[in-house]
Amino acid sequence: MFGLSDSEQIAVFDANLRALRSYRPTAAPVPITLLRAKVQLLSHLALDTSLGWRDFTKGDARVHMVPGDHSSIMAEPTVRQLAKMISGELDNLESK
Repeated sequence: MFGLSDSEQIAVFDANLRALRSYRPTAAPVPITLLRAKVQLLSHLALDTSLGWRDFTKGDARVHMVPGDHSSIMAEPTVRQLAKMISGELDNLESK
């Protein structure tokens, strides 16, 4: 970090680490939509279909599968399908 001594940088890092460890998010009263890659990382195989996001909402947690993996869903041609899904979710929100 610019302008900080080594000991100041360590103190900032330590404070950030303590904040991260103590943070406990609460469920929000809003629905969550997860656009999830069909090809999953190995680390996600033990999680539920919402990858744990259901724990963060008191509303619905909808999951839409997008063809491809975590990286390819943001590239052509799959990104078009992703954009269509996002647009559809936004349209659904506007109609409520």
